[in-house]
Amino acid sequence: MFERYLQDGSVKKVSIDKELAKSLIKIATFRMEKAKKEKPTDENAFFIVENAYEAVKELIDAIMTLDGYKSYSHEACIDFLKQFYAKEIAMAMIFRIDRYRKLRNDIKYRGILPSLNEGKGAIIDMGEAFVVLRSLINRKMGKQHV
Repeated sequence: MFERYLQDGSVKKVSIDKELAKSLIKIATFRMEKAKKEKPTDENAFFIVENAYEAVKELIDAIMTLDGYKSYSHEACIDFLKQFYAKEIAMAMIFRIDRYRKLRNDIKYRGILPSLNEGKGAIIDMGEAFVVLRSLINRKMGKQHV
């Protein structure tokens, strides 16, 4: 499943880069904090969904960097989690991340605005995924806090 992304160039093998991972974590943390600070409304639900999802995506990119991969595909990141981290991350959580990936694509490429409830849900669902992914990164890096 994941190998197809390596074959088509959507994912490349790279050198492990802890400094890049740390930078991605900082950016992801900023995005998630920004999303959580917003009071969800019909007008800003798209902003919340995008930032909450992108924060999680950047943590996945950090994990991939720590494993020696660089992804050019959001879908490849989801399949990466399914193939390599299904024991550490519940499949239901991976499916929720994928749901927000699709919702973010609808916003970005189809101009579809999410509902207020989807904005609220993004804060909860992606907030939970953020915590799980940060914990995984901390274990991979051998630290309590990165």
